[in-house]
Amino acid sequence: CEPCGFAFFQPAPGSFSCIPCGVGKTTLKETSTNEDECRDECPDGEHLVQAGICLPCPQGSYRTKGVHKNCVDCPPGTTTEAASSVKRMQCNTPRCSAGQFLVTSIKQCQFCPRGTYQDQELQTICKLCPTDHTTAAQGATQENQCYSTNQCATGEDDCSWHAVCIDLPDENDIPSYQCKCKPGYKGNGTHCQDACSNFCLNDGVCKKNPIGYVECVCKENFSGERCEVRFQPRTQKVALITAAIGGVVAILVIIVVIIWMISYRFNRIDDPLEPEKCPVDEPIQSNFLYGRPACEQPRPIGYYYEDDDDYDMKTMYVVEEEKEMEERVRHAQAHMYSPSTNRDD
Repeated sequence: CEPCGFAFFQPAPGSFSCIPCGVGKTTLKETSTNEDECRDECPDGEHLVQAGICLPCPQGSYRTKGVHKNCVDCPPGTTTEAASSVKRMQCNTPRCSAGQFLVTSIKQCQFCPRGTYQDQELQTICKLCPTDHTTAAQGATQENQCYSTNQCATGEDDCSWHAVCIDLPDENDIPSYQCKCKPGYKGNGTHCQDACSNFCLNDGVCKKNPIGYVECVCKENFSGERCEVRFQPRTQKVALITAAIGGVVAILVIIVVIIWMISYRFNRIDDPLEPEKCPVDEPIQSNFLYGRPACEQPRPIGYYYEDDDDYDMKTMYVVEEEKEMEERVRHAQAHMYSPSTNRDD
């Protein structure tokens, strides 16, 4: 025995034929046994389902009323542009598989680009990966093929515990991020140390304000951002200033004394003492060596210079050889005892 097929029924067992439902009628199954099971035939592009209603033929299939009892699939590798297709000639579109999407304008399948995926076939768009995620290659078919590009969020960075990780757009599949030390710390981001470490000099105390800025509390006699400037106490400054003034005054006094001494010396040279005159009633005794009265006082040492008229007579103040001294003495004696040209006068 064989089933009657769609649009036929047979209530009696052992029959050699089936009874048709009539024009425009069909059945939901091929083994109908009652005329009540006959239903109105669905229009083109639709088919009758078990619930007794007509539904459109899905994309990739077609149906012609009066020709096809059910929807017919398109040939392999092809599909229709939409559902409810009526004829086979509408199977003119390539059948895009999972990981691909259809470019309807040129009727071509293309792989889903990186950062997207498609887990169904016959689709015209791809699904986006979650935020900060991408795919390793084109044509992803599952969401689990999306991976994070935010190394900061996934903990793939090498930033210090005292640094903040800042995610940057990846270039050429190279992870890109930046590490920046938190306020109150210093370093390159990968290694961060306390900003107070070795910051204050000369035993200064380092303190941090609420925003992490560091400042030094300097000890006495030091100042500057890092206590690097040393200054003198006020009392010591006063002492140094006083000593400097005293030194200047002492130098001025010494200069004045020197000037006075030089002036006094030149005044004595300019005004020499008058020689002592011999008394009138006493005979004048000639000085054998100098040709002067014995009562005349010798002139001061500073008076005898080479520019004096009688320089050659002052032999006692010049250190000469013994023979030269004797020659000068003889010369002086010759002049002393020679007759004067004016004696007769």
